[in-house]
Amino acid sequence: MIIITGNEAPLEHENEMTPEQRLAATQNFLKILPFILGFGWIVLIPIIYIFVAPIMSDDELIKISVTISIAIFSIIVDIVFVKIMKRNVKSMAEQLEEKSVEPFTK
Repeated sequence: MIIITGNEAPLEHENEMTPEQRLAATQNFLKILPFILGFGWIVLIPIIYIFVAPIMSDDELIKISVTISIAIFSIIVDIVFVKIMKRNVKSMAEQLEEKSVEPFTK
């Protein structure tokens, strides 16, 4: 049995972020996201060449072609992901702005 007095609030409410804090955290994440994805892309290339491409063929030209193809596909996916994130952050900012302007219009 747990008894909560008036001065004690459940801890789950203390960890919740306000919409402004969520937007700021997402904006900060968006600033470092290209670096994270770029580092992952650079690390991905040797891993593909060493482990994935030999499964396809032992010919060096095919191994290089497979590596280049997968690397290009990966960078395109990364770019699209960053653009989607930017659009989502912009949408979050617009929704937050609308909510903050709404009380003054009534």
